[in-house]
This record gives sequence, C-alpha cells and structure tokens, in this order.
Amino acid sequence: MLMQVTTKTEKQSLVGFEERQESATDSKRAWDKMFALATRATKHENTTSVQEGDIAFSLQDVSRHFKDMAQQEASNDLASTPDKATLKAIEDMVRQMEQGMDKEHASSQSVVDNAETLVQDCATAAHATLKDIAGLKRTMESGRVEHSACRTAEVGDRRDKEKACKAWDDYRMNPANNQAPLCISNKLTRPAISTKESVLKSEMESCIRSTDHWVSSLHEQLKSCDLLTTTHTNKTEDCKAKQRTFESSFCTYAAKLDDACDAQDVCRNSTIAGMKRVLVSEKNAEMVRKSEFEAGQKILCFINVFKVNASLKKQTLERCKSVEANDSKYNITYHSIPVAAVCNKESVVPCNSGWLQREYRSQSWHSQANMGACQACPSPKPAPTPSPPPQIGCKLKCHAGKHFEDYGGNCDTEKSLTGWNFIRKGDYQVLEDTCQKTSFKTLQWYYSWCGGRRGSRMFVDGSDHNGGWKQIAVGTIDAKTCGVHNMTNVQLDPSYHGKRYNWWRLRHNHNTHNHGAAHWLDKDNFMTNVRIDSAAVDPMGPFQHP
Repeated sequence: MLMQVTTKTEKQSLVGFEERQESATDSKRAWDKMFALATRATKHENTTSVQEGDIAFSLQDVSRHFKDMAQQEASNDLASTPDKATLKAIEDMVRQMEQGMDKEHASSQSVVDNAETLVQDCATAAHATLKDIAGLKRTMESGRVEHSACRTAEVGDRRDKEKACKAWDDYRMNPANNQAPLCISNKLTRPAISTKESVLKSEMESCIRSTDHWVSSLHEQLKSCDLLTTTHTNKTEDCKAKQRTFESSFCTYAAKLDDACDAQDVCRNSTIAGMKRVLVSEKNAEMVRKSEFEAGQKILCFINVFKVNASLKKQTLERCKSVEANDSKYNITYHSIPVAAVCNKESVVPCNSGWLQREYRSQSWHSQANMGACQACPSPKPAPTPSPPPQIGCKLKCHAGKHFEDYGGNCDTEKSLTGWNFIRKGDYQVLEDTCQKTSFKTLQWYYSWCGGRRGSRMFVDGSDHNGGWKQIAVGTIDAKTCGVHNMTNVQLDPSYHGKRYNWWRLRHNHNTHNHGAAHWLDKDNFMTNVRIDSAAVDPMGPFQHP
C-alpha cells in the first residue's frame, strides 16, 4: 500500500510551522479547560478533576460566559462566586496562553521570513551559477574576437595572394616576357648539351647564358604567387578551426545559461506559490491570535469584577466592556516577493539565421572569407522513455476510523493538510478497495504536510467484509518531504500467504519520529491516497488515477 500527504509550502518545510500548529492546539486545550473550570466553579463543582476536552467550546462562548458571569456578579444575581483558587487558576491559564501565543507569534514570523528566504534563495543560487557561467561567456567572447581577427587577416592574405598571382599572370602574358630566346629550340637540345665538339659546345653555353635572365624573372614572379597562396590557404584552415572553437564555446555557454534561467524559474514558481500560501495561512493565524489575546484580556478584566468591593463592581464591569487590548505585539511583518536574478537567455544560437547574420554575415570580412560549415549546437537529449507504471491498486475509499485529527479531503485529495493524523496507539483508519481484491506487499501513501519529518510504525490488517480483521503485516510510514512515499521496513506476518482482501485497516503502533520531548501533539503523518501494491515494486512511481 502507498499513501500521500500534501504540504504547507509545497517545495520544502518551513522552520517553525509545526511549533505554531502545536501551540495553536495547546491554546485550544487551555480555553477548553478554562471554560470547564469556570462553569464548574459557578456550580460549586470540584475543579481539580477537570480534564481537557470535557466541554466543546468556541472562543465566543468563553468570552460570553465570562461577560455574563461578571454582569451577574455586578448585579448580585450570581448564585455563587467562584473561589479565589479557581479565579487564580483561570488567570494563570490566560497568562500561560499569552506566553504560548507569544511563542506562536515568533514562530509565525519565522515561517513568513523563511518563506521569503526560500524565494530569495532561488535568486542567490542563480547569481552563483551565473557567476560561473560568466567564465564561459568570457571564453566564448574571446573566441569570437580571435575568430574575427583571424578572418580579417585571412582577407588580407587573400588580397596579397591575388595581387601576387595577378602580377605573375600579367608578367607571363606580356609578349615582351613570354617569348623564349630563339637559341633554345636548337642550341639546348639533348645532342647540343651533350656535344664534345667545341664550336657546338660554345654555342650551347652562350644560349644558356642568354636565357638565364628570362627564366629567373619568370620564376621570381611565380614563386611570389606560390608563397602567398600557401600563406592564404594555411590562414583559411586556421580560421576554420577558430570558427569551430567559437561555435562550440557559444553552444556550451548558451546551454548553461538556459539551464540556469530554467532552474531559477522552476525554483521561483514553486517557492512563490508556497510563500503565497504561507501569507494567507499566517494572516489568518495572526487574526485568530489577536482575537484570542483580546478575549484573554477581557477575561482577566472581567475576573476583577469578582475581586473588587461591591461598590466598584458595576464600574469595573463597564470599564471591561469597553476595554480594547493593544494587540500590536502580534503584528507580523509580511514581505514582498523578492526579485529574481537577471537571467536573459541568448535569443539566437549557432547556425540559425539570426545568429549567422549577427556573427558572420554582417561582418566586413564575411564576403571574402572562406567559411567552414557551421556546427549547430547539439540537440537536447530526449527524455528516456518511462517504464510502464507498476500495477498499483485503486485509491482506497475511506470508512470509519479513530484518529487524533481528521483533515478531510475525501480521502484522495493531493492537497496541503489533508488526510489523517495518528498519535495514540490503536488509532486506526478503515479503507476499502472498490475495484478489486488485492494481495499485500506494501502500500503507497501521500504525505501532505511539509513542515518536517513525521512517521508511524503501524499494523496492516485485511478483511473481506469489514470485520474479522486479520493482521497481515507491520511497516513504517515515515517522510520529511511532501509527496508520494512507500511504506518501508515491511514485515509480513508469518501466517499471511498472499490472500487477497478488499478491506484494509491501518493501526498506529508508535511514533518513528517525534517533534519535541513531551509535546502532547506529535503529529505523525498526514495521510491520503492510500493504495495497495501487490508486487512491491520500488520505486512505485506516480499515482495512476483511475
């Protein structure tokens, strides 16, 4: 089986939220006991045995009750006046409640501050990443400068080559330069060069001397053309290498920049949503806290009616009716949403039209440069095809249960603060699989509160008719992040051999992680969306909604 719980901030826990929740519940218990004490006191009942939860109440009930008591006392209509011990006990509880509200207020402020910090952390992380990316940008920009300088030099080498080769062409095509000496045809033949006859030898040597200047002049022109052609060719290849380096460095820089901007967007979307929820929640808590404080101050004032002399009772009562408590100490400082780090993605990347125009085509050297083929950035790797989801049972339907708290949510709501809390040994929840009977290997659940770690070691019982329960396993539900989780440390009962059931009961045995040493409210879990898993596939993967 697996379960699901939602969160207060959706992204991560906010320090102090859990303390505020506990303090709020402690406050409720104190009001309850105070109301019971006051009620019993007016009836001359024993006040030493009053237990929390004896009387259901509302804050308005408590205020009205004390006001009515004070009015009766001032009019001398009260059947009996509470004794000093009872009044002292109530005063002490009001002051203790105020101390609790002070702590609750500090915790609420911390929650609000932390929510802002989480959003700010997105920009802080982006700044750090962008600082690293600045090095990649400098490398890319250096590559751009080097490539452009190389292309400028290449164009110059091309002009030099073209000038030298044109000079060679002009020289060799000039009739004054392209007419070989006449003696070459008959005085530089093989027989003439190899002759032993002195006259012929003398004529051959004279011909060589006469042709030397003509050939040397041609060769000088040709050699200059050849040399500058080689220089231009080598520069072209160097520039193509620099072009590839520039394009590659631009792709690396642009990809990292995209990742940084996307990461900040994802972070801010999540944390801003959490911050907004926190602001709504804490504003409500602030309003309730101030209302409780005002009611407490009223009660303390009305108690004075029972203490003063008879001649001052009505005067004291009227003063109490109009008293306005200064609740400004419970004001919470709320923050505006922190600004994001400036993160602007590159609008164009290597090889697309806009990039080619900006980086190459608009440059003065482009028309005369021998450009290499543009190397486009690698396409992002496609996400791997997910494996078929494991066969998990349907979401189970809620039936009767015994919980410490039930936050509702129709048993299948993946929302913040829904589901149930277990704390007392024997707390349980009955669930029904309306789809089919299933054997048990583990369970899946959703944790719906991200205020910190909570956990429960619980028994899993099975039945085929919502009765005659059979214990089949014990396992742990324990989490510190909201979302889908698996039951862990599952131990099947030796007598269980895979029988299929469609009724399930979860029984809390003990906490696996508590908050504080002696808090009466140790929330163990917020559980919703329970599912049976008959294959014990790990991880279970996302819920498959029916």
